[in-house]
Amino acid sequence: MKPTLYIAISLLAATLLLSSCEKTINVNTPPFARKLSVNCNAMVGQPLYIGVGTSAAIKDQKFRPDLTVRDAVVKLYVNDTLTETLVFDNMFGYHSGIPTLPGNKYSVTVSAPSYDNAFAVTVAPSVVNIVSVTRTPMARKNEDGEYQDAVTLTFDDPAGMGDFYVVSVNAPQDSFIYNHDFCVNSPDASVETNATDLADVNTCLDNKSIFIRDALFNGSRKQIKFYANSAYIQPVFNGIDSIYSTIELMHVTEDYFKYSKSARIAEETNENPFAEPVNVYSNITNGLGIFSILSIDGRQIR
Repeated sequence: MKPTLYIAISLLAATLLLSSCEKTINVNTPPFARKLSVNCNAMVGQPLYIGVGTSAAIKDQKFRPDLTVRDAVVKLYVNDTLTETLVFDNMFGYHSGIPTLPGNKYSVTVSAPSYDNAFAVTVAPSVVNIVSVTRTPMARKNEDGEYQDAVTLTFDDPAGMGDFYVVSVNAPQDSFIYNHDFCVNSPDASVETNATDLADVNTCLDNKSIFIRDALFNGSRKQIKFYANSAYIQPVFNGIDSIYSTIELMHVTEDYFKYSKSARIAEETNENPFAEPVNVYSNITNGLGIFSILSIDGRQIR
């Protein structure tokens, strides 16, 4: 028998053998139930702005549907007292006319035809101001031999366990690197990764979301040191004046802390076929999203 004929017969036999092993399996998935999506990350001292939408099945995403819910009834309660019914702005969301105050409890109920009523509650955190920010140029070299500046942030943590912070270190606004992400390192034991692991001085932290909780410094003055590549945070001269990098301290609720962490992980693993699916944290009862209030203070890094 000729070799080519033998190979052809072998391939045909293998194909027939494999095809005989195929089996069609029908998977009955439960019907998709739409839920209200409620999203609000308001600043202390500012009125609430709440986006209301709907969830959509994966197969609907390719059509880029408009998910805004325009006929919802959004009621706001302050310290369990009904305060106002929010007004839709004819664009994306519902706005309040009442500034938020630290320590107040805010609750919202959202109802719309064909949906279960959604409910959420949060307490506005106190304003935590930055005491000082100092910068030490070229304080160390990282693992790759690159110079890093040291940035020391000082603030006073309120008494009472359970304060949460998100810090961002931003390049000068007029520099070409402003919109780029870069690594920030910290040796502080209160710094966590997105996955709630403790970071060390070589862990690459997202410069826009550095997570800190006060378990180790509750009620005391806190100094925390960050390291960032000198090229990213050094001042930039625009021909008229020097433009400085900035650091921002956000005092957030635990719900926002969990939501922001899980959202970062979901973003990092998006379209990665080998990553485990991530459910973004939500504090909306009978719905999806996040309802939270936070305070923020920022300083230049000089």
